[in-house]
Amino acid sequence: MSHFDGLYLNEVDEIAAMREELGVRDDRIDQRNVIQLRCAGDRFGATYPCQRGTFYASYDENLQRTGCFYLPQELYQGYSIGWSAPQEDGTWHFSLEEYPLSKVEADTMRITGFDEEDFGETVELLCTVSATGEMLKQECIAPQGHLGSLFGNILLTGDMKEERLVIDLRTNTEIDIGEQSLGSITHIDDDLVVWWVSSVSEGYEVDNILACSTIIGREMWRLQVPFDEDYVGSMEDGTYYITDTYLEEFEYYADHYDAPVYFFRADVDPYLAYEEGEVYAALKRTLNSMAEDGFTFSAPCGYSFRFRTPTSFRAIFHPYSGYLGKNGEYSPYGEFVDVMDYVCVLDVEM
Repeated sequence: MSHFDGLYLNEVDEIAAMREELGVRDDRIDQRNVIQLRCAGDRFGATYPCQRGTFYASYDENLQRTGCFYLPQELYQGYSIGWSAPQEDGTWHFSLEEYPLSKVEADTMRITGFDEEDFGETVELLCTVSATGEMLKQECIAPQGHLGSLFGNILLTGDMKEERLVIDLRTNTEIDIGEQSLGSITHIDDDLVVWWVSSVSEGYEVDNILACSTIIGREMWRLQVPFDEDYVGSMEDGTYYITDTYLEEFEYYADHYDAPVYFFRADVDPYLAYEEGEVYAALKRTLNSMAEDGFTFSAPCGYSFRFRTPTSFRAIFHPYSGYLGKNGEYSPYGEFVDVMDYVCVLDVEM
């Protein structure tokens, strides 16, 4: 791994260190590749599922661990976690299910759009948890089952009639974005909303149709994209991108490396920025440049990526390292160095 020109950590070593630090006796479910490492701005957050619980770890921009905690049976203070998300400051957002209303702090915000009687004896709680597991703040509550997706400061939820509501958590006010996009939003922020309209089938191919509108509901464009390739993200300069940001292992062997990438801005319609395969080609070029002393890297088990600028992205993957030998060809015995317990983070230029 000393030849790798990026960030990396070893899953086995990380779990062993956290077990010792926290005094936890728990084994991994599998022997490798159980970590889920996610970007949170320039920082990272990771979960390590084990047989009887899960380790949560926060990392800085250099992938150095800054805090961790362990949750037996995936319960936080005895309550089920609906979803979790690492934050840019090293904390976590947790959605806790069936949380007793009697334990909710008096100043905790109640999501607008619900009547008093909608809140029963238990609610769903959005809270901020520190890097070491302490509850720092109870952010807001919603009736059980109605604390939906969180997009930055905007929450997509619903009322007791199953009608979707979009709530600005900064002001606890409802945002009226029109009815057409409420059922299938893939991205929403202060400027625009992108949602899945429908799918179209052409023989064995099924594609998505995405639509985009201003936050006040004025539709701006529609775009047909390959099925499951409708993730919408934003870059440092405010440009948005649309693609599939995760490559499955079977796609690698099927020679389907990645999706096309579309760029757009609030005032510019989507355009094809990179053809299918160009993202993987850039990753492969960067990995090939690290080949030294007969060793080479690849990412055959798949990778996830996020564009940071229009010409660069950050990839997360479990590496494979083969030995090319003196003549630059693989040995008939398939010699390789087993580094699959590592997870790597690599910044790549297109």
